Amino acid sequence: MRRLPTLSGLGHAIACPASLVLPRIDALPSDAARLGSAIHAWIEREITGAPLELDEIVARWELDGEDEGRLRYVADHLTLALPAGALAEVALGYWPGGRVDRIAGGAGSYRDEGQLLAGTIDAMWAEPSPLDGGRCAPSSTLWVIDWKTGDDERVPPVGRNWQLRAGALLAARWTGARRVRPAICYVSAAEASAAARTGQRYEGRWEIGEVLDERALADLEADMLRALATLDSGASRTGPQCDWCASRHACPSLAAAAVALARAEGSELADGATLTPERVSLHPDVRVFVMVGICGGFTTFSSFSLQTLELIQTGDLFPALLYILGSVALCLLAVWLGWHLGRP
Repeated sequence: MRRLPTLSGLGHAIACPASLVLPRIDALPSDAARLGSAIHAWIEREITGAPLELDEIVARWELDGEDEGRLRYVADHLTLALPAGALAEVALGYWPGGRVDRIAGGAGSYRDEGQLLAGTIDAMWAEPSPLDGGRCAPSSTLWVIDWKTGDDERVPPVGRNWQLRAGALLAARWTGARRVRPAICYVSAAEASAAARTGQRYEGRWEIGEVLDERALADLEADMLRALATLDSGASRTGPQCDWCASRHACPSLAAAAVALARAEGSELADGATLTPERVSLHPDVRVFVMVGICGGFTTFSSFSLQTLELIQTGDLFPALLYILGSVALCLLAVWLGWHLGRP
């Protein structure tokens, strides 16, 4: 059964629809991910006035000493001049026909109620007139913000950012806004420290997109629906998204690419082993050993090694161990079975 597409994973799913159907191994959150979630929680507290202390955030996200210091530094130096009526962490769903409504869940885990898309808007507000009961006045512009706390090299710019632009569309449909301005705000302790050293107030680093009017929103909705329709293909495609995909271990395209690379390298070795005696003097037995024994084994065993290494690199040690033991055990069983059946 296909997983529910989310705003945060939409760009990835469009690049590789198979990521929604392939089995995945979700590694434990990294230190950077936990720190990012903690900063999001603190910003949410600042916007909503929730009675949540920093010590509670530190404990909830299990921050170590260094990351706790980074969170406290950001909390002490980040200044958010947000207008009245701002909302934070608004989970929305998009249904067939264009209906958008609030949904249960968050942080990538949403209840499937038949919606085509689900996701959480980090923050939104309207200017000059504030949001009133979640509704945007016809004369106001709705701001839709995505807080980013990690490596910005992986973040597409606003104009090509599916997560932010689709989120802006959902927010517009939910609030009734006629104009939306999407924006990304990067927040980090390092940038806060640099601003403090120069005596400047730290307000985050903003990337503000162009205003989306009603026509632009309609075009965006059409593009989004076309993109969502392609997800049913389940096609697997390789690309930059493979570097952090939780389904790499089960991806047929990556496996095919690995085998093709191994075969190409094995073929190069084989080509070297078949050089004429005038160029390289090889005993016939040595040539057979290199071509069949080494090259043949290399092109098969390399894909197994690559997949095992990927599991280890992502911290999936137990699945890697099972993969190693299972592969060896099954190979031995197959050899024994063949030997047993082939006896006179």
